[in-house]
Amino acid sequence: MSRDTIAKTVEFVRLGYNDVSLDFKVDVSDFDEFSQCVQAIGQYNEFEPTRVIEALTPIFPEVNNVVVGREHSVCLYIHLPYWESHKVKHRGVKVENDNMITKQELDRLGSEIMVCFKKAKADEINYVDSTDGGGIYDKREGRTLIRAWWD
Repeated sequence: MSRDTIAKTVEFVRLGYNDVSLDFKVDVSDFDEFSQCVQAIGQYNEFEPTRVIEALTPIFPEVNNVVVGREHSVCLYIHLPYWESHKVKHRGVKVENDNMITKQELDRLGSEIMVCFKKAKADEINYVDSTDGGGIYDKREGRTLIRAWWD
């Protein structure tokens, strides 16, 4: 991810939280970009950027991507990976045995993400039906997208 692209994404988030938009979402799949976007949001009710970054740091390499957004208040979505190669930690690296993520691993990762969001003091944490978007996620019964929202 280029510095220019990251800077534009961070500026987009900053503008959104300066009352330009009450409803937006932007995908991020780079930890530096994620951290900068979260910092651009700033303190917002129970949403505290440093606490959120610290809480999500351990699981970030295991996810597919994170969506930073606003639904009147702060929201984050985490997309779970479908294949091993979809994990952030494998970006730009060839994965020899690129296996499909098992339901057991998805459940384990989902539970870990829920714990991380609780540490980050999210007010709402839930699985979202991800089948609306179509594609590969339809095969996982919609349990591949986790939403956290801070009031």
